[in-house]
Amino acid sequence: MLGLKFAKNDNEKARFFLMLNTSLRSGLPLYQSLIIMKDTLPFYWKDIVSTMATNIRNGYSLYQTMQIFKDTFEPITLRLIAVGERTGRLDDICKYLFEYYENKSKVISRLISALNYPLFIFVFALIISYIILNFILPVVIGIYDELNMSLPFITKVIMVFVMNIFSFNNVIIFFVLFLLILGGLYVFLGKEKLREIFQVVISNLPIISNIYKKYVVNNFLYAFVLCIKSGLTASEAIKISITVIPQNISKKYFSDVYKRVLEGEELSKILVGKPIFNKIVINFIASYEETAKTEVIDKLISYLSFDINLSIDRILILIEPLLVVGISIFVFFIAIAVLLPLINISVIIQ
Repeated sequence: MLGLKFAKNDNEKARFFLMLNTSLRSGLPLYQSLIIMKDTLPFYWKDIVSTMATNIRNGYSLYQTMQIFKDTFEPITLRLIAVGERTGRLDDICKYLFEYYENKSKVISRLISALNYPLFIFVFALIISYIILNFILPVVIGIYDELNMSLPFITKVIMVFVMNIFSFNNVIIFFVLFLLILGGLYVFLGKEKLREIFQVVISNLPIISNIYKKYVVNNFLYAFVLCIKSGLTASEAIKISITVIPQNISKKYFSDVYKRVLEGEELSKILVGKPIFNKIVINFIASYEETAKTEVIDKLISYLSFDINLSIDRILILIEPLLVVGISIFVFFIAIAVLLPLINISVIIQ
């Protein structure tokens, strides 16, 4: 199960298709390419690639053997592999799929790497606070009890509200409750429904939602141009590309797109009424429909990728100072709660 989870990772799929493209471009037969790849890919791909190689040797097509792993390979991947085998362009298709998965994972990787520093600061501050509240402050309170002294007001507040929250037992209870709630949701709702709920929450967050929607549009356009380059018709490319969109976004903005395209409407005119697509995207798509040049969509994807990265940078510029200020205030009050009693004791001793 863990292996399949890692195998679903977009970075790992990008690596898989890059290696397959390189092997095929070198003139190696498909079976031999898979055998060579098996020894160089991570362990969680070995069973997948071994099964694929065995099936290829027994006369099955790559598309047929990939269907066994539908949880790993999405409909767009299966459809394009079938096209590649039928047209003799399997190496080109593997290159396109490598570029697609690489592009798809860039935004998430960029966001995660950008948040590493704020997350590190936050966790480090929590650890320091936990140590102070559970190992240093109790000693100070014990000294006050022995001297029959009254604790400063701020120390009492910290002791009553913060120490109780940060106690070891409460941390364990919160952690166990979190796991139980998450496990209960997983059991009763299922993985797909839980993922859908998470996507709905993300897509409705005030600041993140804008980036998330740009990310969805970017993936849709990349899938669309990938299908066109692979030789699919525009209508079929749209049908396949919609499958890469999260279900909640698909229902809200794409439920009628494929049907209207089949009825003869231009995609750019259909998207005018969809708030998720701004004027720049619609104008680029209209330009592609006039010229039939995929380079137009490629440039649009480059623009969206730049715009998404710029939006992430803006959020981080806002988050980092707020996070630092918030943590500084929190640590300041904890420090005051510890230092005031020590100062009072030193004054009495003198």
